[in-house]
Amino acid sequence: MQKDRIYLFHGTDIPAVYARKQQAGNGTAETVEQGKEHSTTAEIVQQINQPSLFTEVRRFEFVNPLFLTQKDESIPAKEFLQALENVPAETRIFFILEGKADRRLGLVKKILPLAQVSMSEFIPGWKVSAAFDSVLRAQDRGLSRAARQYLQAVAESWENISSVFITTEAQKWQLMTNQKEIPLEVVQESLPSCNDRCSGFGMIWWINVNELFWKPFRIYSMIWQRP
Repeated sequence: MQKDRIYLFHGTDIPAVYARKQQAGNGTAETVEQGKEHSTTAEIVQQINQPSLFTEVRRFEFVNPLFLTQKDESIPAKEFLQALENVPAETRIFFILEGKADRRLGLVKKILPLAQVSMSEFIPGWKVSAAFDSVLRAQDRGLSRAARQYLQAVAESWENISSVFITTEAQKWQLMTNQKEIPLEVVQESLPSCNDRCSGFGMIWWINVNELFWKPFRIYSMIWQRP
């Protein structure tokens, strides 16, 4: 089976999980059909086997399906895998897990070789500077020495942070200055405002909630984790 039919997006960095899911779905003309959250393998097979009255170009999305985190014997594993292998070439199946898939489970072991897998993990505070370097390098930019020292000092108070935040801030810095080395003033101006909007519900505006989430009341704890 072609690997471009089955996708698995999982990890502890839940905002990044949904962002990568969105990126994978961009630019397609597929009809998106949402499955029930915590679907069993039997329910997944039942849904993907239902004929469409309108198009054969379809995408199914299943959030937190049970088989990724616990043993699911609602139908035999062989029947589930066969159903996935028999989907039309134009069909895409997205499995989205808010957490890590349990690789010890037999069905997970069999699914992984068949799928395009994207795992997103929170970035610990001590790695934030390196994460910014990576994003800025792709933009042919960098941090000035003073800006890097300031960022490292601020990041010491962070426990974990989403890569969505890193990318968003780097893009904002690019708009704030055309200098190849991001100056201290830009980082100083950016991060205090982030401290305000990233604690509680004030930061929700900078995420496209409708595109990435249908559970906005949990976003604040997903993106910004402090000790």
